[in-house]
Amino acid sequence: MKFARINRCLRPFLFGFGLLFLAIMSVYSWPDLHLLLKQIRWPFFLLAMVVALLGNLITSILMRELFVKYGLNISFSLGHKIYFYAQIAKYIPGKVWAFWYQATLLNVPGSTSAMLFVNFELTFLLVILTASLAFALLLIPYGVIWALVVFACGLLLSVWVLKGCHLFALVHRGLSSVKFFADKLCTCQNCLQPSKIVTYYFLFSCTYLISNLLVIYAAFGFSLAQSIDYTAYLTLAWICGTLFFVVPGGVGVKEFVFIMLARIFSGDISMEALGAIAIIFRFSTMLQELLGVGLVFLLDLAE
Repeated sequence: MKFARINRCLRPFLFGFGLLFLAIMSVYSWPDLHLLLKQIRWPFFLLAMVVALLGNLITSILMRELFVKYGLNISFSLGHKIYFYAQIAKYIPGKVWAFWYQATLLNVPGSTSAMLFVNFELTFLLVILTASLAFALLLIPYGVIWALVVFACGLLLSVWVLKGCHLFALVHRGLSSVKFFADKLCTCQNCLQPSKIVTYYFLFSCTYLISNLLVIYAAFGFSLAQSIDYTAYLTLAWICGTLFFVVPGGVGVKEFVFIMLARIFSGDISMEALGAIAIIFRFSTMLQELLGVGLVFLLDLAE
């Protein structure tokens, strides 16, 4: 009971600190950002935000399915809170705070280990999905067949990971030998149907690709070929930022990797233009997350 009370007190502080750091990053980039916003095509940009929000809702639903897989049957409302509110807490320096925020929403036996396995598996899936999508986009000029093969390999690997308990078994084998963790680990069930995994893979890929292409067109008016290349670079940069655990939200890492990749493979664009692309995508990502939080808050009020 005391621990639950502490969690309830910590929750608004973690969310508030996340908003504070998000605001600091926004203020830091505002001198360049406000110039970009003056020339943006707002109908296309707002449409991109709606599509991106839909993709995040789909990911939130998948996260709930993963909680069921690990023995926690939570409501859709709670699932959305766990996913969207933690997106704000991740901006606090140190990756642990997003997990801690999620833990404050779950107060049942085995919930902490289930939450860690869910986040591990969801991150692993998103890395597979986005990597296969990025390489597929880069392979399009060399042949659509090769692009489809890479995309299909990502799909097969995603089904293999989510349908079974392979990642769970790998980690469980090591942790179960430690007495402290042995009686605190959750269980894993093979309950995710391949049809759901395939549906999520295609829906997320479509919403992710469409939203990114719309943002690039809205802000810069690039051709489709250019937009596809920059989307691929941004996607690979997102993966690096996600795997770099020290930096909050991967900020700085994503921008550096994107500019480096674009300079190496598309050297005909200036550093100023690449910096502008990085800034507008950082802004769009933050806006997506804030819109998601707002939507979940409104849905919570409506219940």
